[in-house]
This record gives sequence, C-alpha cells and structure tokens, in this order.
Amino acid sequence: MRWTLLVFAGLFAGLFATPSMAGEARHTPSPTFFALSVADLDASVAWYAKMLDLKANPVHDADGVRITLMTGERLVVELIEHKEAQGAGDDEDTTRRYLRHGLFKVGYYVDDLDAEVERLGEHGARFRGRVVTDELLRARTILVLDPEGNIVQLFERLEDA
Repeated sequence: MRWTLLVFAGLFAGLFATPSMAGEARHTPSPTFFALSVADLDASVAWYAKMLDLKANPVHDADGVRITLMTGERLVVELIEHKEAQGAGDDEDTTRRYLRHGLFKVGYYVDDLDAEVERLGEHGARFRGRVVTDELLRARTILVLDPEGNIVQLFERLEDA
C-alpha cells in the first residue's frame, strides 16, 4: 500500500514540475488541489468531469486502492477509493458539518459564478443554500454537493468599488 501511494505521488509531482534556474527561487502559480476518499470512484469521476469540467487521468489500481487525478486549468482533484475506507456516518445534515473536527468543505474561485451556477443546475447539481455575498472575503459564493455529499464551495471575487 505504501508503495502504491509513493508511486502515485511521484506521478502527481510530475504533472506540475517546472524547470528552475539553479540558485534562483521561483514561484509558479499552480492550480488549487484537494483530495477526497470516495466510496465509488467511477461515480465521482463522472461527476467531477461533468460538473467541474475536469479531465479524468488514468486510474492507478493496486492492493485494493484505486486512485486518479481529475485535472483542469485551475483545479486538481485526487480521488481515492480504498476498499477498507469507511463513510463519515449516517449524518446527512451537511449544514452542520462545521461542528465536526477536520475538513468539512473545499472550495475554489471561478470567473463567473452566475454562469457556473446555471451550468451546474442544468446538469442536476445539488446546491446547499443560494448565492450569497461575503463582504469579508470580498466574494460571492455558493455550496455544491458531490455524489458523496462532500461540500465544494465556489467563489467569485467581487470587483473593487
């Protein structure tokens, strides 16, 4: 199992490696990344491809673990299906996940939130709440649920007045 994850980590690192000049520190903008443990890799791959327009990369399958990267211009999602993984429980109340310790949502920025919400709605996305404006973040935002019930928060930066 450890070997499987190390090999996959090496493949992942190769996707975003950039040459650098010796002795010169460089910063290269990179996509947002998050990883999810899922019960059904195929269903999650289909959802992230359809809903977030991510490309499915080959599935690495070994020792009861299936892993793939879903990649886009600004977002990379690592999906892991492990035969020994367990669900978070029967709590389907996504509005109270913040009361549990640990990660309870992930998010990334889009250029046009209204267009993205419309597109997702046409594909049957499940939303939690409505678009709201967060003045502290200077962003508009909405929550979307993936097939596993994971919360993906979409943001659009507000124009400065």
